[in-house]
Amino acid sequence: MQSNQEPGADSTFATTPPLFGAPAHKPPAPEPKRIRRTSDSPVSVEAIFEVTNEQKRSLLPLTTATLLIVYTELVRRRMWDCGFADGKGGHRRLALRHLVQPATDGWNCVAGAIELANAWAFRRSEIPETLSEGYEFSLETRLRLAVCLCVAWKFQRATYSHFTRDFPTAEPSLLGPHTHELARVGYFFMTEPDQDRFGAWSVENVEAIRGLYDEMVAMEADLLKDVPVFTLLTSNPQVQTEDRAADLLARRVISADCATALRSLVPLFIYCTTGAQESACPGSLVCAALLALSVTSNPRAMADYNPEMYGAEFSVQERRTAWRLLRSALYPDKMGAYIIELACYGHDRWENYAFVAPENLRVALVMAAAVA
Repeated sequence: MQSNQEPGADSTFATTPPLFGAPAHKPPAPEPKRIRRTSDSPVSVEAIFEVTNEQKRSLLPLTTATLLIVYTELVRRRMWDCGFADGKGGHRRLALRHLVQPATDGWNCVAGAIELANAWAFRRSEIPETLSEGYEFSLETRLRLAVCLCVAWKFQRATYSHFTRDFPTAEPSLLGPHTHELARVGYFFMTEPDQDRFGAWSVENVEAIRGLYDEMVAMEADLLKDVPVFTLLTSNPQVQTEDRAADLLARRVISADCATALRSLVPLFIYCTTGAQESACPGSLVCAALLALSVTSNPRAMADYNPEMYGAEFSVQERRTAWRLLRSALYPDKMGAYIIELACYGHDRWENYAFVAPENLRVALVMAAAVA
């Protein structure tokens, strides 16, 4: 169920709740700060041992939450700018209205990072066959997740970063002072014990920071070399929902306002079904979101409820899956509820909260059953 917690003053409506706690197992002895780790090199022979799809599926809730938490924190601190400038000194009105919240993933950065992570970030030696209740990713895995998030961000937003330039280069250079952005994002993926062992993010610890940066650049090169980055970032289900919505808009089945609002709801259904056995297809995600936007008892409904339209636009399987998606949002599992608390979806100050509120989802669920 959506949280009734009063939103805070921050634009993300919530303070990032803690996810990265102390590791469940005893941490290894601290390594020297200035010596680059060699046991888990990005080109290590360990990389050839693949994690099974079943394991990746079981890891997906934790992968999603981990990436979303750090992404939200970076946006909240204004280190990354996820706004929608129109190139004329203004902003894209509909996108800004519906998609500016980090959890809506308006630039598909988190969705893309998840795809990259499943293709590259996991190593069999770091993932147990059976996951314990309090399982947490190793530091090496979390640094690879940081690389995936950075690559997805740079692909979508290029230079819309605002990290401070704190570190002078060794020699006079036009590149300095340096942000060491990639390492900074990796630092955000560290637990507090990890950060204590690594040292502070400060000029006094610059050698360790440069070592981490060099290591992560090598990881980034490995990712770009071995993974079909463009395909994974442009053809994942969340991106494909935009194509389905654009087609409905082009044929005037829905309005531009409805299409953009629809896209803002899609991540909720993705987050609430990360623990499911199968991923939802784009058509079912669009169908579920459109049903939520079409509840006739909602004074803000953005589309007409037309059963014939659903039969014409969506397959039987898509309509049936849409029912399951709506139910998962109404009755989220533990991880889904956690992400709702983290995200805008549980806060009534968010622009489209009326469409994800429990009372609206209950009616949408009945409507979904009627068209299934």
